[in-house]
Amino acid sequence: MRGVALREVWEETGVKAMPLGTGIFDVDVHTIPANSREAAHYHYDIRFLLEADPVQKIERNHEAKEVRWVPMEEARLYNASESILRMWRKNSPNV
Repeated sequence: MRGVALREVWEETGVKAMPLGTGIFDVDVHTIPANSREAAHYHYDIRFLLEADPVQKIERNHEAKEVRWVPMEEARLYNASESILRMWRKNSPNV
């Protein structure tokens, strides 16, 4: 599963990343509303903590809405959803 995550990062951003730790970092479960193709359902995001060299150029593909390098301590300023804040708290020793 971790190999799939590393491949997705590379395919969607052009960034080569390395895993930090050996297991799953976070699981986010949220509802996808019903639409013309499918009924409402739960979606599971399995997340791994990765590290990459910030001098790597980001070359996002059509699947990545927005990608940017930000300092970890500022990540919550760009997206304050509970899903992101939970991951930020897990990775911030001073919280």
